Amino acid sequence: ILEALGYSSTEEPISRAYVSLGQNRRKINCAKVYSGFYETGRNRVPFMVVVKVGNAREASGTRVPGNRGKRDSMVLVLGFLERCMNLASNRMTPLEYELFNQSYNVLGLDPRNFKYMLLTDADTQVQSDVVQKMVTRLENDRSMLAISGHIRPANPEENFVTMLQIFPLYLTMFSSLAYEACMGSVITVNGGFESYISLSPKNNVRPCCIHPTVLRGFATPQADTLHMKNVLLLGEEQFFGIVLLRSHPHHRLGFEPEAIAYSTIPTNLFALQGLQSRNMRAAFHN
Repeated sequence: ILEALGYSSTEEPISRAYVSLGQNRRKINCAKVYSGFYETGRNRVPFMVVVKVGNAREASGTRVPGNRGKRDSMVLVLGFLERCMNLASNRMTPLEYELFNQSYNVLGLDPRNFKYMLLTDADTQVQSDVVQKMVTRLENDRSMLAISGHIRPANPEENFVTMLQIFPLYLTMFSSLAYEACMGSVITVNGGFESYISLSPKNNVRPCCIHPTVLRGFATPQADTLHMKNVLLLGEEQFFGIVLLRSHPHHRLGFEPEAIAYSTIPTNLFALQGLQSRNMRAAFHN
């Protein structure tokens, strides 16, 4: 990823510690921050990559050191933006301080001005006009906290297994969300492709997705039972949408069908069976 972005520094950054969602010995995690500018033609786009490397005990005994799941990454970003709202009073972990330093001093960006956050899965490819369409929709409707996009299969006709998934995916990723949006409000956001508004211009600047109530509701629950494991480890985005609506009952979630992304779907029956099992458990427990 760093090579594709054009990262040219030869010095390896120092790993910084932060408080993760892990339990017991996995509570403290470490990560490295890489920043720079992606250049194409006359355009220069700043980027910042956070790589979790784990603590000293994970270096040799864990297959994937530093891995704490998607919810931990979401809490890391949202918590960092929330602490940036009041730098004089809020405490920062070494990793959060490094994120602010890289953003403010290296890239020349003030994190306190970050208003929107686009969240996608690693295997999701978004179109070039997605950000414009989602931001326009969120700007036009101030009561909206988050908006889902339309995910289409990237390999719908690869084999017979992928063809079997076309209609169920259409019902899940488009029809159900479009019906809920037509009725007034979407109940849950789409799992792998959504955009959130972190700051609202109402009453000067008011936090939305980075509100302390939202962070406590999303980060506090522990995956200590089978039910909570299905809720927090399989349906993070659905649970986050529920937390948003609980914290901001006068707001709503939305769906933008014109914001299109493509995701690779399973090509064999065993992978399809595992995916369907995870989706059913996440939907049932949420």
